Amino acid sequence: MRHSVVLVLSLLIAACSWSHKPLQPLEREAADRALRTAGTQLHNDPASASGTYLKALKQYRAMADIEGELWSLSGIALSSRALKDSLAYLDSRERMDAIVKEISPDRDYIPLLLELQLAAASSDWMHVSELYRDNDSWPVIARLRILAYAIQAESLLGQDRSAHVKLALKLLRGQKRKLHRQGDLHALQIARTRYALAYHYLVETDLKKAVKQLNQALELDRLYGDFDALGYDYWLLARIAIARGDTTTARAQLLKAQRLFEGSAHAAMQTRVATELLSLEKGE
Repeated sequence: MRHSVVLVLSLLIAACSWSHKPLQPLEREAADRALRTAGTQLHNDPASASGTYLKALKQYRAMADIEGELWSLSGIALSSRALKDSLAYLDSRERMDAIVKEISPDRDYIPLLLELQLAAASSDWMHVSELYRDNDSWPVIARLRILAYAIQAESLLGQDRSAHVKLALKLLRGQKRKLHRQGDLHALQIARTRYALAYHYLVETDLKKAVKQLNQALELDRLYGDFDALGYDYWLLARIAIARGDTTTARAQLLKAQRLFEGSAHAAMQTRVATELLSLEKGE
């Protein structure tokens, strides 16, 4: 399944925009930029990402920006895990737990999202399902991200996900007018949820709804330049085409996905797409 490290780490960080009057302190804008940069570095260069996350952490801490500190520490935890630095990983996790416990219990969704991302990256979908929880006081975009993980896990595990799908659709309806006004990260998170719903509908063999959700995800990913996610969109379109018996369309979509994955570090998806293309050529 697809994962978007940039989105998880940058969730709820508002996009910077030019204005006569700053919408937030200029120092916060600089910290947000560092956080975004780290997110783009994480997949291919975790060592550089770790340094950039540390820079962001210091900037947020100097402003007593608790949310920014938590996202920075979450990024440090992910980069430490990628670098197999267990001490740095445990230190960042302990600092996150202390901040949530002592200063900001209402931001407990940030360490939860970290746990979900790590479990999903390990394909431990049972753990993802077990981790799921919701709180209507959390930001809607965080709730949607958590729901996306849950729906993906339950789809793969064959679990009942009707309640989560219903909640996701309800929350998405409330985001329609805000979609493009909230910035690129907000829009791309909506795309993540749409993708999870598309996968759910594919498993349910409701292919019409699957295509509807996936086309919306694909439009947002293309518009806002998340080409990593776009590879997964084309891959899932191929799966839908295969379910319809349309191998010509499936091959075309897989070839698009292949091009996108070749430009990334997703070795597993590169192999998977190559295998599926070979199977189509053999008529399997």
